[in-house]
Amino acid sequence: MKFPHLPLGQRFVYQDERYTKTGPMTASRERDGVQRMIPRSAAVLPGDATGEASAGPDPRGSWQAALDAYEMALRRGLGPLDLDLEERFEASLATARAVFIAAIR
Repeated sequence: MKFPHLPLGQRFVYQDERYTKTGPMTASRERDGVQRMIPRSAAVLPGDATGEASAGPDPRGSWQAALDAYEMALRRGLGPLDLDLEERFEASLATARAVFIAAIR
């Protein structure tokens, strides 16, 4: 999922750090509250789609790291897409991730 698709206040993971979206291009890092600009093109994992508890340490397992790597490889392989196709791809990928996580739980 791309950063602009997140609603304000949504928790997410970006570059192995947990953030909360605070503006159209900004987020607050949860461990220390530091504000950071997040690129519009940044691929992020919504907190509710990562199989994590709402608080505490990050319990991501190796299967989630493998799934993240798989998704990033798909994104790199597709290269630049037109906006409509990119939005449909991201929505389909988010749905596929949710189905996968539900199936292994």
